[in-house]
Amino acid sequence: MITTDYFRELCSLLGETHCANVTVDKFNELINEGFPRDALEFLAKYDGGLDDYIWLISPLHPDWQKMIEPIKQSYLSLQYHFETKILPKANSSFISNGGYPFRLYPEENGLLPWAQCDNGTVFYWRINGGKWTILVYGESWDFWEFEMTTTEFLYKLITRQINYLDLDLPNDLFENGRIIYFPR
Repeated sequence: MITTDYFRELCSLLGETHCANVTVDKFNELINEGFPRDALEFLAKYDGGLDDYIWLISPLHPDWQKMIEPIKQSYLSLQYHFETKILPKANSSFISNGGYPFRLYPEENGLLPWAQCDNGTVFYWRINGGKWTILVYGESWDFWEFEMTTTEFLYKLITRQINYLDLDLPNDLFENGRIIYFPR
């Protein structure tokens, strides 16, 4: 059986790197907390954005907590307004996703943002029972879950193997397989 090394394939697509200033101790601390190794290796190598549209939010970055706080507050606000304003209305079809059923990390079934797009779409890790999956939430008001590694998700997104996020991402993103990496 042949398995794809998505980290290597993704790096070959992106080419030039801008390495984050990461200590071995910080990397190992995050690994011990359960962060996915492939994601940390990728985020250590690429610190910036993809196609000047998807911006990586790395737990390896010294200002990581400050970077994710507005995203967390936005999610909590949407969750609160949905639960207090929408749910009491019978037969409301305002949001097709059934609400905001997730909590934020470190709570069980918690979400942790790792990328945000210019249009407000957010890529989260969903951590549930030690399992890390990818959850995308954006303009379609739906959550899309992908049971794959971070590097596999990005590789498949860039190579257009994931093509049903059209409501959440622009159609011309990574057009013709062209990808541009923007370092911070």
